[in-house]
Amino acid sequence: MSMDIKKELKNPLNQQYIAEILFPFIGYLFFDWSLLIIVVFYLLDQLASQILFYKRLYTINQYWNEKNGVFYLLISIVLFVIVFATELYFLNNSFSFISDQNGICYVDELQLFSKNELWFLFPFLLLMYHLQDKMLFYMPRKFEHILPKNYTLINLLMNIIIMVLIIMATYIYPKTQLPNIAVIFCIVAVKLLFDYTFKKINQAKLLV
Repeated sequence: MSMDIKKELKNPLNQQYIAEILFPFIGYLFFDWSLLIIVVFYLLDQLASQILFYKRLYTINQYWNEKNGVFYLLISIVLFVIVFATELYFLNNSFSFISDQNGICYVDELQLFSKNELWFLFPFLLLMYHLQDKMLFYMPRKFEHILPKNYTLINLLMNIIIMVLIIMATYIYPKTQLPNIAVIFCIVAVKLLFDYTFKKINQAKLLV
């Protein structure tokens, strides 16, 4: 049993899930992270994941000698910028409203977070995704079984779903009276559910 646990813990995907679960609660309980910082953490996670996606897509394009490879990369970048900017717009409006009610400037909070934690947290997320890709994408040579066009479309779909979930949350959260710790539980639960459902289903559809 202990060997099985050790094997599971060595899996980069499981390590990533553990980090995504523990970091928000550790930050909230021990480093005074607010709900705003928890949301920023998951935005950074999305951004890190997208950056490593471009590297995977480039590898897939190279393997298949895709003539439209540059187009797929460029369109992926442009569409992600639009989606990510939309997320930031709705989150900015939501937290601006909350800040006005509480009399707290959330911009100052972001600046303090950037100074104290952001400088090591974002590289850590990039490293986690790099190790995951190395073990689960490059070593098993999954790029030999994924078509560039399908991979681009699936990535766009995933980001649109995330955007819709965030927009829904910005409308639902102000109407609730849930304590922050309960909201964090909900965020973590939705993130894990998203990974175990949409991501796995779409990854299965990618293989040729």
